[in-house]
Amino acid sequence: MSDAAAPVPFTESKAPETAERLHRGALGLVDISASTMANIGPAYSFYFGFAGIVILAGLASPLVVLVAAVAITLLGNT
Repeated sequence: MSDAAAPVPFTESKAPETAERLHRGALGLVDISASTMANIGPAYSFYFGFAGIVILAGLASPLVVLVAAVAITLLGNT
């Protein structure tokens, strides 16, 4: 007796005929607002947080931003 599994025959699958789309009226004002704020949040965080960076770091602010960008890039690369 062999422990090897029998080969599975290849079957070609086709894409669905019609793309599934979101139905009209499925999202309300709160849903759309939450989605928009989630996408814009990181930009606002940097925009309003940069003043604090300037106050604390002074003229070294651009260097702080570059060091943070390098750190984020290294974290994203792991």
